[in-house]
Amino acid sequence: MDSFQEAQIPKPKFRDPSLKEYMEKSLGGGRVKSQKQFLDNDRRVLRFYARFDDLPYVIHYFLADDTVEIREVHHPNDGRDNFAMLMKRQKLPKNFGVSQPGHQHIGDLYWTCDEFEPYGFIESFGRQFYIQGVDPFTAKFFREQYGKNFNIGEIEYPKPP
Repeated sequence: MDSFQEAQIPKPKFRDPSLKEYMEKSLGGGRVKSQKQFLDNDRRVLRFYARFDDLPYVIHYFLADDTVEIREVHHPNDGRDNFAMLMKRQKLPKNFGVSQPGHQHIGDLYWTCDEFEPYGFIESFGRQFYIQGVDPFTAKFFREQYGKNFNIGEIEYPKPP
């Protein structure tokens, strides 16, 4: 038999998921860390109340995949366009410059939740968002995981002129 004839022989497919998982683990495979992180933290979201340019924003940090979204906060008749999403859900890069051929990044590329500080700044594509408070779940999470004490806050609307 040559290699072409060997390639034509059908290979068995695993239809039983438990058998497939057993075979993967017996061969040294199994769930990777990112899958474990996803399963442990699915639907757990950290919520930060922030300000930029005297406007309120809500920053959501998704623990399942370390992604961030930034939303504008609007109230009726605020005179601003109603585009609530400032940044769609994605990993938040620390440096947003255009990469050039041969240019290598040194250090961490993306923000992680342990880098958020009480009353600190988060930079997103050249904008610095000042963290003013968090929701109760986020305050409890940071107190238990990292020993950081965030103030429980809420959305602060701009004062009318």
